[in-house]
Amino acid sequence: MQIDISVIIPLYNTQKYIGAALQSVLAQSKKNVQLIVVDDGSTDESVKIVGAFQKEHNSIELYRQKNAGPASARNHGMKRAKGKYLMFMDSDDLLPPDALEDLYVSISKNSAEITIGMMISFRGARQWIPKRMQPFIDLEAEGMNLGSFPELINNVSPCNKLYRKDFILKYTLHFFEDAHLSEDLYFVVNAFLNASSVNVIPNIVYNYRGREAGEDALTDQISSQVFEDIVTVSNLLDKQQEASHYKDVSQCYHDRYVNETNSIVYRLWPYVQMPSDAARTLLLLSDYLNKVGDKVIMLMKPMESIVLYKLKQRKYDIVKKLIIAEKKKKRTYISKLKDKTYSVLKEIFWAGSLSVAPLIQKYIGIPEKLWLIGEQHGNVASDTGYQFFLYCRKVFPEKPIYFVTKKENISTEVRGKVGNIIEYGSRKNFLFALKTEVYIFSDGYKDIFPYWSRIKSKSHLQVSVFLQHGIFAFKRSEYYHSEAVA
Repeated sequence: MQIDISVIIPLYNTQKYIGAALQSVLAQSKKNVQLIVVDDGSTDESVKIVGAFQKEHNSIELYRQKNAGPASARNHGMKRAKGKYLMFMDSDDLLPPDALEDLYVSISKNSAEITIGMMISFRGARQWIPKRMQPFIDLEAEGMNLGSFPELINNVSPCNKLYRKDFILKYTLHFFEDAHLSEDLYFVVNAFLNASSVNVIPNIVYNYRGREAGEDALTDQISSQVFEDIVTVSNLLDKQQEASHYKDVSQCYHDRYVNETNSIVYRLWPYVQMPSDAARTLLLLSDYLNKVGDKVIMLMKPMESIVLYKLKQRKYDIVKKLIIAEKKKKRTYISKLKDKTYSVLKEIFWAGSLSVAPLIQKYIGIPEKLWLIGEQHGNVASDTGYQFFLYCRKVFPEKPIYFVTKKENISTEVRGKVGNIIEYGSRKNFLFALKTEVYIFSDGYKDIFPYWSRIKSKSHLQVSVFLQHGIFAFKRSEYYHSEAVA
């Protein structure tokens, strides 16, 4: 029986996701599908997971090879494909249930060589439409090509498409195995350069997973080789386009150069540390920027454009200084934003805490006519406040007098022996500070509670006592005298 569609998945160390990817293909409403998985030398449990699925589903075919990159794995999969149509899928992504059916119905209508569907990106519960897909929102058309719709060149993923296999064989379309980045761009652009009939449907046919921070995705790798791959593939595609029917469609060159330059900019900032082989790579990038011209450079963000201009002029020291300065500026902005966010959250926390404090105080039974004693916090509790507290505990053991200090400043043994010690900054400290009628301290109100200014207006405080220690500080005594401190 003729297989309608072959889905080709290159596999490399995605044990966390491959099961869900396979399940999304097996759950398709479209049947008569061959599922080809080509393992590219995985070292985790990915192959075992595929093997377990294979035992339950005879539509899955698993092939293994030494690690040679995703281009090699996809090319291997194409050689094994028996379907009339081909689809490519990454091992960490997902297909909506009707993806293959929707693509199949469209491409069968007019014998188009390619049908494109919508792709959405997701990370956890969040979903968004990638920028490159926005021109295709709600677009439905048949029989297009680069001459009638040059924007096709921006739809560079190989995965949200269904290809006629005989079309791929006719033009010997393949993924460029000498590059680990842009190898898929080489395949897709060549497909568009040779296609005379491309259909577009508005249906979502592909869910692209945005990896979490810290996960190793090929598209996030930064090295000299990555930049060389981008430039090498760009130069090869120039030659391919010059030999095609669309050599005079200038927008195809322009849009492709914009995509490539964005890819360079995305990786250039982390690359600024300049590895030992950077000189050759920077020269290569300089030549590339001279090729694409100022119109493309001007489309980048202002600082990016300045950096690219200097890179184009081979002013490498200035490039490095500009990028380092920009990174510092971003870090400062992020730091200020974090501080502001923390401040707002802290205010919300204290507002909420103050509103429920009376209920909690009543529940845990905080004593009346409470005294809190504190002192400037050092490495141990030994100053005036602590000595006065010990005196009070000895002479007035029945009175509710407590000492506030950091946990590490008094040993567990002493805590148990003396009693009535509260950990500085704790929830108990907060509740007792609100209920206290007498504050006794040797340095400032923060001796008693770190966020005194937040709770001052709600406290029961009636008397404050300042314990002078060491050399007398007149300015401080004047301040506390003006505040009616005893």
